[in-house]
Amino acid sequence: MRARWLWVTALFACGAEVEATDKHVEEKLAVVLPRPPGDLAPSHLRVLGAIEEDLSDVERCAPCHADVVAQWRSSAHARASFGNPWYRATIDAFREERGFEASRFCAGCHDLALLVDGAMDEAIDPADRRAHVGVTCLVCHSMQERYADGNGSFALRIAPAPLPDPNSAAQVAAHRERMNPPGLRTSGQCGGCHRSFLGGEMGNPHHLPGIDDIGAWRSSAFAESNARQIDEVEPATCQQCHMSQEEALRDFAATEGRVASHRVRGAHTPLREDHALRDAVTIDIAAAHVEGEWILPAEDATPRGSEMAVDLVIRNVGAGHRFPGGTRDLQYTYVDIEVRDARGRVLGRITGDDAFRFRAALVNEEGAIEETHFVDRFRAAAFDRTRAPRDAIVLRAITALPRRLALPLTVHAAVRHQRHPPAMRELACEATRSARGEAFARASAALGRTPLDGCAPEPVTTVAETTRVMGAVNAGAVNAGAVNAGAVNAGAVNAGAVNAGA
Repeated sequence: MRARWLWVTALFACGAEVEATDKHVEEKLAVVLPRPPGDLAPSHLRVLGAIEEDLSDVERCAPCHADVVAQWRSSAHARASFGNPWYRATIDAFREERGFEASRFCAGCHDLALLVDGAMDEAIDPADRRAHVGVTCLVCHSMQERYADGNGSFALRIAPAPLPDPNSAAQVAAHRERMNPPGLRTSGQCGGCHRSFLGGEMGNPHHLPGIDDIGAWRSSAFAESNARQIDEVEPATCQQCHMSQEEALRDFAATEGRVASHRVRGAHTPLREDHALRDAVTIDIAAAHVEGEWILPAEDATPRGSEMAVDLVIRNVGAGHRFPGGTRDLQYTYVDIEVRDARGRVLGRITGDDAFRFRAALVNEEGAIEETHFVDRFRAAAFDRTRAPRDAIVLRAITALPRRLALPLTVHAAVRHQRHPPAMRELACEATRSARGEAFARASAALGRTPLDGCAPEPVTTVAETTRVMGAVNAGAVNAGAVNAGAVNAGAVNAGAVNAGA
């Protein structure tokens, strides 16, 4: 299939400083972050007081919170550190290029147990339990303050967390008070790590904005903001979408047999399909173009001539941040289109690397796109084709038609997602098969965890799909079940917040 993709993109940039124009002000106004980093720079993580607990110890929580701990073990949070070959491949390379201290930048969100103990300033032993636990119970349940700037911008008070006697109401109440710090259930709880930026301390010559799921959410109708567009949607916090209630039978924290799921739906590892993504977007084959004539709806078209075009409308209806979110340069989310004739012959197909991909791209000094997330090599944003909340994009695909055409034609379109692009999968596979990777796998197994295999095929999740039949005798009845994406706002695209973070 021959295809030409059409989209509208707006890029925004901000300088490092602004010269004042008021004649009474002669000094320059420097643009600074709300709060400079502290002792763990370049991470913005702060530790308040003494460290009185082991952040890596999750097992002590399991006797009373068996369901929550089991859910957490299946989450991306539990796989955020060096035991994850995709992450290890990039941070090991970064530490070799930029040094151990600079890698605290990544550790402020990925390796907190290592960071607060000072272990990031030295080589990481594969057998170190702290390198396998990621974001643990005590990280989120010790967060006392949250700031707006990103790069792990929060403060932990790692105070004693004594285990209560379930039969003692006073001990249970004291435990609950310790483990439920102010703001635990707010979106700000997530914002410190789901916003990031790069700068000189990371090897980048100037400021680069990074992941900003919290910023996209705050400017959306999901956060009750209609500044960008007027929209009617049920407001939702990060936790309401990503930590919806789940049945729990063995957990003291359960209310009426349910707890907030600690799987953190949508933030998945490459081990399985992520069905939570299926709520995120819709796709519609909205119109067809045949011999100079536009036909809408598309199913009313009768294909003829030498070629046919179809317009697809894809809308982010369910994600409260950009789709796909997170590290947007590492997303492999693409549009799969196939056209078949009445005999089942494939007349055209676009998929995978040849298809339109929802992603951001950053370039290095040579102007080449960095495909493997070596963040210190980022120099500028090339483009961002992800979609803001409740935003849409229109794509056009053109296919040649044979002289003898067997009608009707069936056009199938889908949005499909894999966790990593091919270059990142190759890098993780190398990291898995190396001697260091094998040492981490043995250590994971010794800790009772299934090692992650960066060489295993990553599952493909079908996020949305639709089908149209064109040229049928009764096309309306045939297409009655197809998806209608509804009202579309595809003109205004916000590509300013480019993913550059860890």
